Amino acid sequence: MRNRRLVLRPIANLLDLLIIWYSMYVVSLSNDKVINDKMNNMARTMGNPLATRFASIIYSNFRQLRMAGDINFVA
Repeated sequence: MRNRRLVLRPIANLLDLLIIWYSMYVVSLSNDKVINDKMNNMARTMGNPLATRFASIIYSNFRQLRMAGDINFVA
């Protein structure tokens, strides 16, 4: 097996990272389209932050708003 090297642009947003994640993992799942759509919607709802700045507080705030019913990211 060849050693694959992951190279990100210096400034990559969360959607850019999800494209790489999808091509390396999700595409092998039977419900890949559903998972990919949900993750992309979540990233957009969170404001598509820079991947280097994405932290647990961003997701925690998203989750808190979602649980309170303030946002609905699933179309």
